[in-house]
Amino acid sequence: MQEVMSPATSELNLFNSYNSRSSSPVLSFTSAATSSRARFSTFDSLRRRDQPVMPSQLPIRSTASPVAMPSKRDYIEELTRQMDACQKRNQFLEAESIEMDKERNQIRLEMRGLLVNNEDLLRTNSTLQMEMNRMRMRMVELERDNTAMTERFKVMETELTEARAQMVEANTQEYAFNFLQQSLKNKIQVAEVQYRLLRNQIPPQTCQSAGPILPQTSVSQLAGPILPKTCQSVSWAYST
Repeated sequence: MQEVMSPATSELNLFNSYNSRSSSPVLSFTSAATSSRARFSTFDSLRRRDQPVMPSQLPIRSTASPVAMPSKRDYIEELTRQMDACQKRNQFLEAESIEMDKERNQIRLEMRGLLVNNEDLLRTNSTLQMEMNRMRMRMVELERDNTAMTERFKVMETELTEARAQMVEANTQEYAFNFLQQSLKNKIQVAEVQYRLLRNQIPPQTCQSAGPILPQTSVSQLAGPILPKTCQSVSWAYST
């Protein structure tokens, strides 16, 4: 009778799947039913098995013995036990359904929070990308300014080198001009001194006999190549 009145394989699979998550209130029934039954294939579990039906009326004449025929009391007790097991299983499934609803709501809330966090992260990512693009453009501008400043520094260094060369040349020319000016001053002073000495040493008769050489000669002419010739002529005239 247990093999005939036992639940279907699909119901056992569903019941065992819930038993894998939490403890089942019905332990003896499932263990007794699953231990004596073999596993069925998917097709056997999907199709409905033919359940033998007890006759509603007892035959008038029965060839079998009254011990072999099941009594109505045993049948009712078996149905009562199965009904109690089904009620317990339904209560267990309802409790599992309530827990699953709670878990589903919790998962929904968590997913909503994750979606909000994802939107915040996307917004932050877009803001950071805009800042990165702005910083990249700023870096490009700074590189351009740096390149322009480097070129300007090169031009200024070239101009500074040229200015230094011109300054050195100007200093050299100034030094040469000062040296030439000082040498000319020295020559003029020497010529003036020699002219004064000659004017003081030569007597008037010698100067008159010498002719118009001395009055016509100036200091600038004495500083040049005329001075040695004049001195030679004056010394020769003075000696005679």
